[in-house]
Amino acid sequence: MKGWGKAYGYSRLGAKSLIAGLLMLCIAGLPAMAAPKITLTLSTWETEKSSGAPSYRQMAKDLEEGTSGAVAVKMYYAEALGKAKEHYEIALKGLADITCINVGFTPGRFPMTDMVSFAQAPSGEAFTKGLVEVMKKGYLQKEYEKVKLLYVWGGSPCNILWRKGVKPATTVEELKGKKIRVPSVGAANLMKSLGAIPVAIPMPEVYTAMERGVVDGAVSTVDVLEVFSLHSVCNEVTRLGMLTFGFCLIMNKDSWNKLPEEAKAILNKNIEKWAMVAGRSFDKADQMALEKHKTKVYTMQPSDIQKVKSAMAEPVKQYIEKYVAEGYPAKEATSAFNEALKKNYNVEPFVLPK
Repeated sequence: MKGWGKAYGYSRLGAKSLIAGLLMLCIAGLPAMAAPKITLTLSTWETEKSSGAPSYRQMAKDLEEGTSGAVAVKMYYAEALGKAKEHYEIALKGLADITCINVGFTPGRFPMTDMVSFAQAPSGEAFTKGLVEVMKKGYLQKEYEKVKLLYVWGGSPCNILWRKGVKPATTVEELKGKKIRVPSVGAANLMKSLGAIPVAIPMPEVYTAMERGVVDGAVSTVDVLEVFSLHSVCNEVTRLGMLTFGFCLIMNKDSWNKLPEEAKAILNKNIEKWAMVAGRSFDKADQMALEKHKTKVYTMQPSDIQKVKSAMAEPVKQYIEKYVAEGYPAKEATSAFNEALKKNYNVEPFVLPK
């Protein structure tokens, strides 16, 4: 059969070209291969009922929809991957891709975010607006240089939740000698200056501390009556209307670098949107918790409220001086926070030094 190819006008080269062409047609008929899906893990010490949870769910929804399913987020709640105080290291070491931090749990590590623990504001929304403006101006970069900061927010104003059986303090004078759980340096300084005894305890441990009588009361947002079931050990609250917790969502840098550009763009674009979801969720949750558990609320007289605010003047001054000396933009950050709340809510959160 030698020479049959020539007889039919068909060479070996032509055969190879025909086979290659057929292969290309076959491949073209196959469905396109999708890029491998990335599932990010998000770890938090909070429960699914927490005020931060709606924000995380919104972020996950926006990411998955915005990337056509290429990036998803799997949530781990209630310290499933580690204790509350460990969540910075959990992200830093890549044990989870994303973690939620309450900056009050690790005093001194996130000093600029923690400014809200020295401030007065009418709502979680207001505290959040101030922190977002500080973040936008770059004043938080130093404390998050080893991780990727996704967004920050503030809780609603703190109050004092009283253990059942303890007579609530409704004046500054009645606070003296009371053992009060505090979530932050600012709250500790305030309670000390008002004559109370501050006790630092992470929120997941407050129920047990109250149940055992370790503390008389706890400085906290009132949503914890529901979120951490504190309604079982607490049924009376004294309004402070100031101080809150600073929160942040951070991401492991390697995990961030592996994301597709469209996912990074979505995360960078929606900082304020997701932060405000969290801040406003605190405000809603506080009101719902008070109504649901019929908690009795006491309000201090204006003269006592002024004493509380004035008591923060010296701690704010010391806070600014301390962190300026350590190389943080404390003057600029507190000023930016102050201006944001004056502009948007007509309040001055700090008694700033002249």
